[in-house]
Amino acid sequence: MCLRNSLLLILATVALASGQVERGAADYPARVELGDATLAAEKLGPAVPSQQGSLYTDGYLVIEAAMFSKNRRNVSIRHEQFRLRINGAKTLVSPDTPGAVAASIKYPDWEQRRHVEVGTGMGDATVILGRPYPTERFPGDRRPTVGTVPNPVPRTPTAVDRAPDATPIEETVARAALQEGDIALPTRGCLYFRFKGKLKSIRKLELIYAGPLGEAVLRIP
Repeated sequence: MCLRNSLLLILATVALASGQVERGAADYPARVELGDATLAAEKLGPAVPSQQGSLYTDGYLVIEAAMFSKNRRNVSIRHEQFRLRINGAKTLVSPDTPGAVAASIKYPDWEQRRHVEVGTGMGDATVILGRPYPTERFPGDRRPTVGTVPNPVPRTPTAVDRAPDATPIEETVARAALQEGDIALPTRGCLYFRFKGKLKSIRKLELIYAGPLGEAVLRIP
């Protein structure tokens, strides 16, 4: 009996590692039949799921997509097969890469956000107000820091700094992502879409799929 339980535990671990799905299609709020397969989806907001807890993403909307097949066949999966339509807009949003998402979490200045620079004369010097200061990407980072003040205030240590043995953010985001390639069904994973608005502003959300399984539009509540 102990041997049987051990084998079940090993099989469950292998299933998790290979991206197989414990949830069924009926567990997702949005789903559509595509021949012998089912495409399902759920909105996770700005959160990337992980074993240690969710990671907050600033400027991304995370959609979990899942694929099921009665025949447990393989299917070619690419992120570019998916698009997101928000509030019925004509412009569709394409998924971003896990690497870009991880960078946005780790480095607040990964993208230069809009800011106001006010120049004030002080003798022969000019003081610039409102300019974002670059964040050190790694110890000893020597990026140019033109326009920054001498001895800037050190950044607040992050969870990664405090726990160097924790899973790197890049790995966590990549693991959570929908895997690409010739994948055995069932499978599930996250798609990361750029979104700068507020979640409560979303009135209508549609995940659009066009791939080997066919074409479909999923209305995600």
